[in-house]
Amino acid sequence: MIYPKVAIIGRPNVGKSTLFNRMVKGRNAIVGAEAGITRDRHDAFVFWKTKKFQIMDTGGIEPTASLDLDLLMQKQVELALNEAELVLFLLDGKFGVHPTDKIIAQSLRRKKKKVLWVINKVDVPRLEPDLYEFYELGTDAFYYISAEHALGIEQLLDDIVEGLPESKEEEKIEEEVKIALVGRPNVGKSTLVNKLLGQERCLVSPEALTTRDAIDTYLVRDHVLFTLIDTAGIRKRNKVNTDLEFYATTRSEKAIKRADVAFLLIDAEDGIVEQDLKIANSAIEAGTSLMILVNKWDLIHKDTKTAQEFEKDFRYKYPQFHWVPLIFLSALTGQRVHKLLDMSLGILEERRKRLTGDVLKLFLERKLEELSPPFYRGKKPRISKLSQMDVSPPLFYFKTNPINSIKDSYKQYLQNALRDEFGFRATPLKCVFRKTIHHRPYHS
Repeated sequence: MIYPKVAIIGRPNVGKSTLFNRMVKGRNAIVGAEAGITRDRHDAFVFWKTKKFQIMDTGGIEPTASLDLDLLMQKQVELALNEAELVLFLLDGKFGVHPTDKIIAQSLRRKKKKVLWVINKVDVPRLEPDLYEFYELGTDAFYYISAEHALGIEQLLDDIVEGLPESKEEEKIEEEVKIALVGRPNVGKSTLVNKLLGQERCLVSPEALTTRDAIDTYLVRDHVLFTLIDTAGIRKRNKVNTDLEFYATTRSEKAIKRADVAFLLIDAEDGIVEQDLKIANSAIEAGTSLMILVNKWDLIHKDTKTAQEFEKDFRYKYPQFHWVPLIFLSALTGQRVHKLLDMSLGILEERRKRLTGDVLKLFLERKLEELSPPFYRGKKPRISKLSQMDVSPPLFYFKTNPINSIKDSYKQYLQNALRDEFGFRATPLKCVFRKTIHHRPYHS
């Protein structure tokens, strides 16, 4: 289905992200007292009564913007306006009419968009004369709400769905995969999202922390819905200096946990650094499948063997990631980018792979015969059963006796054997060795 779109617009700090969060019933967008926190556009779906629509939170409109980044933000607002069937023009009831509000109102009239005029921050019942100054904007049809305190939201939603067109039929969605693009600042995450979408959907700038939040965008291809989650650059905790950076980093870490697959972008010129390894380990601990994308490969002076040498060196230094694919690409030029979505679907299949009890029984018998577990306190440990307890990611239970009798080296041997035999490419495996199991010990 193609769902109708609603854009929330207004000058900075009038409560657009607070209203967005209220409508989607969650803290999808970062909010704060600092003006200009929202830069990229946030998209999410709202279900109300019998209708579903897409809501778009936008950056604050500043007609006098002159800096490159501010101009890029205004371009994103313009794109959202062009896509929207309905516009919510948000005003600040505490501040009153701002000169920028008048400029925005004139612009909306020229566009001839259907507009709902919404006065926010009306936290207590007020007499109508208090709000007379807003009439000079050219309308007397206002909605009075408090996004923070959920006042007036239901009536606003009722009228939104009443004024929207019906959803349009599109290709049927048969599969969904969530992909988080993660990495240090300025490694090309937003550039890659734009290249995958085929449009300038995310802000791209040399300025650190241009992307301040985890931004979901949607792409439908061949009956598959891809949710691309562009994230803020993840810095070392001891280098996070502001509350905004802290929340941005936290949201990036949460994006990893809700994704099926994480694309970890690294800078080809820098190579693998300590922070890259920490991000990779975070994905593995979360049970998220992982691909390492060596970006900016077009900038590397190379011969035909350079990629092989880079990978050989990586595998030698970090054998714990032997199952993680390395892809050499350029998000800027599009080199090898076209392969990524198909690869993510293949990885999704690996995450969901379930092996039968008979197959696992034969596998365990063969591996125990090839190499027995080392003695424990003078006795030979016994592994009597192997079961798969879960998928996404795969979880295996080895029944052992006595308890804690299997050495780590032998656990790694069996885990590697599972990969050698059954694949599970790019997907973390969890193997538990216990005498009994009474509950699910691991989840994504």
